[in-house]
Formats: sequence, structure tokens, C-alpha cells
Amino acid sequence: MKKKFLFGLTLVASLCLMILSGCGSSSASKQTSAKSKQTITFWTMELKPTFTKYFKGVIAQYEKENPNITIKWQDLPQASLQNKLLATTAGGKAPDVVNSFSELTMALASKGALANMDKLMTKKELAVYNKNLLDTGRYRDNTLYALPWYHTPEVQLYNKDLFAKAGLTPPQTYADVVRDSKTMKDKTGAFLYTPNFFQHILTLNNIPVISKDGKKAVFNNKQSLKILTQLTDLVKKGEMSKTGWGSWQAMENLYAKEKVATVTSGPQVLANVKSNSVNEWNKSAAAQTVADKKGGLVMSPVQDIVVPATSEHQKAAAKFALYLTNTANEVAFCKQATIFPTTNKALKDPYFTSDTKTLEGQLRAEGVKASLHISDAVLKVPNATDIVNTINSIPDAVYTDGKTPKQALKDAEVKVDKYLKNN
Repeated sequence: MKKKFLFGLTLVASLCLMILSGCGSSSASKQTSAKSKQTITFWTMELKPTFTKYFKGVIAQYEKENPNITIKWQDLPQASLQNKLLATTAGGKAPDVVNSFSELTMALASKGALANMDKLMTKKELAVYNKNLLDTGRYRDNTLYALPWYHTPEVQLYNKDLFAKAGLTPPQTYADVVRDSKTMKDKTGAFLYTPNFFQHILTLNNIPVISKDGKKAVFNNKQSLKILTQLTDLVKKGEMSKTGWGSWQAMENLYAKEKVATVTSGPQVLANVKSNSVNEWNKSAAAQTVADKKGGLVMSPVQDIVVPATSEHQKAAAKFALYLTNTANEVAFCKQATIFPTTNKALKDPYFTSDTKTLEGQLRAEGVKASLHISDAVLKVPNATDIVNTINSIPDAVYTDGKTPKQALKDAEVKVDKYLKNN
């Protein structure tokens, strides 16, 4: 993996091996030694060879501090990993510690395939993590099934020249977008902003998508109608692009051609602008992304560490999971990849705010600031993908299919209720 994120997992079925002691002692002492030795199988996704040195160092130190534990690290392709991990839900043995991601974690939790972290760890041990980030690993019943490992909060890159020409400042709220889109378009010919997927827009505006019990759609309300109407009206007036919502490639293409004044994504993705459009990178600055209010919720995909329910060494696995995600190891990992930590102390590490001269440093500082109020927008129901796709199609039903915003929301609500009924 080349400074990319580990989004997706599957576990290959691996046996935990007992390390047998070998030399001329009594049978009783051999049994005691065998019982004290454990091999913990640890799965990651596409981290070799980029981070091989880092993980070998972490593992070697852990084994030094815990001489009765051997960590067997296996790095797998994403597709293979996810399929094999899901297959373990049907029975059979699984690895002990696995790098997962929110969508997969919730899918596995719904099948009873993960160990309950609340039972494996103390409240004191869990208190070291940022609460918002920790809660992304909780299922609907509030049971914790994952430790947050790292995340990639969205921040905003904006074209300083276009904003100077328009006499505007970067939008921080959806109200700013509605107010300033016409001015930006009239004075520069560029769009002000390209929205994220509609489900993310609802989440960022604190609009729940489904009920807490996961049985009913609750997004069809006055607030969502107002937002949908405002954004689709901008599209109809030619002040916002009707394509590219939620698509990084589409957003980057528009930004590179100065057809949109802002682009939003994780700092690691925004760095692609420098590689692909160095002129635009040199005209750019960093800012917080658009939210319901200044300093409001920010989207951030979260990578997890989980312990499969079929692990034969759950306590030992939990101990290694805590070590892997401790402050020192998270900060060290973040220095090698454009990612952000999840413990409270790590989020305060000066590394993330010490560089204010380079644009990369500014993006990092905005990212760690955004980390304090994030949401991963993951729906914690088995058929989440169908529901998300339905909600994301709502704007297109308005400006392409000609439905009214009210009808588009109603039709989507009916469809989502049918999906939830089948859960």
C-alpha cells in the first residue's frame, strides 16, 4: 500500500499454533510450558511492503515484552481478506486480531461474528480513545465490537485566487454554500462547491437516516427537505454541478481545471492534487470542510481492530489490539502514512500541528482539528449498502428525473422502509 488507507478486510482462516517447548524436562513441565505459549494470528490488508519495517518493529517489541506470545502477521489483498473473513461467520476458525473497517465491522457484528470488546477490556483501557471515534465501533445495541485504529477526516482544499477574485472566504457551512454559490459563479465562472453523497450530507446536518432500533426510515423531514431543495435549486440555476457528488475523481478534475473553487476529501487524497496539478496545488490553501455549522460534524472513514468471536485466544488478542492502538504506536504509524490517530493523547501530539509552512502541514493541522468531532456515517444494519444507494440517488431523482424534492424523499423513504422490514 502506498500511503493509502486500509479500507476493507477479510480474513484468511489461520490456526493459532501452540509453541511447544523442546528440551529434556519432565512431562508436567512440558505441558505447563505449552499452555503458557500462544501464537496470535494478526491480519492486515495490503500493507506490505510499504509498512513492513514498521509492523515488524511493533511485533518484535511486543514479543520482547511478552515472551510467551508469538505474533504471526499475514497481509492479504482486500478482496481476499474480506471474503475470507465473512466466510468465518459460517463456522470454522478465524484469526485472532484483524484490521477491519466500519462497514465490514457492522456487517460482522450483525452476524455475531465478533468478540465483545466491552467484556475483554476495562473502562479505563477504553477511556484512552476519543469517544466519537470509539463509538464508531458500537453496534445498534451499544455493544463495542472494534477498537478505532486510525481515520482520515475530510478537510477542504480551496483555490486562493478564485476566492480573492470573488471576494469570498471558503464556505464553512451549508448556509455559506447557498449564499455564496451565485457570487462565485458570476465573478469567476467556477462552481463554489461540489457536495458529498446525500447520505453524508444528512449525517453532517445531524439528520438521522434510520431509527435507533434500525426498523424505520426517519430522514424524510422538514430539515432534509430544506437542504435538498436548496442544493437542487443551485443545480437548476447552474450554480452547482449536477455530477460528481461524492466522487473524488470528478471533484479533482473540476478543481484542476478551475471549474470548482473547493475540493473536499481526506488529506491523503488531497495530496494527489500536487501530483496531478501542481499549478493548482501552488494556488491552494487548507480549511475546515463544510458542515451544518462552523466546527460541526466532519466525515471520517475509520479503520478498526477487531477480534473474531471464533478466536481461541481472545484475551491475548485483546491485549495485542490495545498495544497496536496505543498512543506511541499510533503516532509512529501516522508519521509514515497520511492518517490520523484515535487516542486522546495522540490527537494532541505536536507532530500534527508543528508544520504551518507547507500545505501538507496545513492539511494535517486541519485534519487533527476535524478529528475531534467526526462521524463515519455508517448505517448499522445488515443491508446498509442498498439503503445508502437509495438515499444517495435522491438528488438525481430531482434534477434528472424531474421529481419534486418532497416526492423524491417520500419515494426513498418507502423503499428504505422495505429494506429495513427485511432485516
